[in-house]
Amino acid sequence: MENIIYSATPLRAFSGGIFLVVFVLGLGGIGLGMAIFRRKDKVLGRVATGAAGVILLMVGCVMAISMFFSIQNGDETVIAHLDKKRVVESNCSNSGTTCTSYQMEMTGNSKYYTFGVSQDVLDRVQEGQCYQVTYYTSRPLLNLQENQYADQYVGSSTITLIQSAACP
Repeated sequence: MENIIYSATPLRAFSGGIFLVVFVLGLGGIGLGMAIFRRKDKVLGRVATGAAGVILLMVGCVMAISMFFSIQNGDETVIAHLDKKRVVESNCSNSGTTCTSYQMEMTGNSKYYTFGVSQDVLDRVQEGQCYQVTYYTSRPLLNLQENQYADQYVGSSTITLIQSAACP
């Protein structure tokens, strides 16, 4: 287990998602509670607040189910070749601000992988080398695959281990 580049427990890897689910569900519950118990407000305002609360509760439930399926399916480990390190800048809002994300594009086992990583991890890996990556996949809820090549591409952002490995 030498040459470990990144390591995280599953709880740490999913902590951001868990926090987001709890926040969205809490916000939805507060909105729905305000719509029910604030009788002095105007009816239109209460209906809008209640509808927003219900929508947030539904979104939170979908996020929780998706995360549960990802955890339930378990982690997968692959030894893959790092083809390209990418720093991707994209528009975050209409005000012109940009967001930066760091990605590792890899190939292995006749599949293409894209892993979102931190800047520190991207700085520590080298193109042309092989790495063992342990990750949790995110599968669609309905699992509708219209593209015949969909099973050849794996995108994941929940990584628990990256370490150097010999190329197969």
